[in-house]
Amino acid sequence: MIKFIYCGLIASIMIFGGNVLAEELDAGQILKEITQKGAKLVIAEYWMTEDYDKSEQLVNAISTGTKEWLEVARLLKSESDAAVSEDLFFAISLALHKNPIGVLSLIKTQPRKSQPNDFFIDWICRDPYLEDAVDLATEIKFLKDTEKALVCMYDPTHDKEIDVLRWQCLESIRRDLKIVVHDKDQSAVPE
Repeated sequence: MIKFIYCGLIASIMIFGGNVLAEELDAGQILKEITQKGAKLVIAEYWMTEDYDKSEQLVNAISTGTKEWLEVARLLKSESDAAVSEDLFFAISLALHKNPIGVLSLIKTQPRKSQPNDFFIDWICRDPYLEDAVDLATEIKFLKDTEKALVCMYDPTHDKEIDVLRWQCLESIRRDLKIVVHDKDQSAVPE
């Protein structure tokens, strides 16, 4: 009997683990879909459905900050509406401390005159949790990790535009950190 339960438990873990792996997204596959179908159809497939897990899964993948996922975000942004753009900005903000050069490169490649499909420094270099209900410790940790990543960022190409964007971004992150810490201090004061 115990052997039967044990085998059933192992089988359940294998089935569950297989489903998780089967559902993992592949940046190369998404890039291929964008090339074949176009960004609008890929956006419709992930955001314009009743299955909100699909868009959340894609946002989480982009937030890893890998070069391929940042390219997916760039291509999707070109055809995104306001709601999708907000999700993309959130994902790119979360990716900032993982790959600051890659994220800042997305901003750098934008034309001098703003277009509706641009990634704006004000939307990326900020506290993505500012309006969300997330615990304060998570929010502060994110901002401190991002600050550290920007301070310690090393650009082997010594690109002056990336460096200017880095300092602008750092200033914005520090401003948000100051606001969050101030709010924390204010909430600790008894009324």
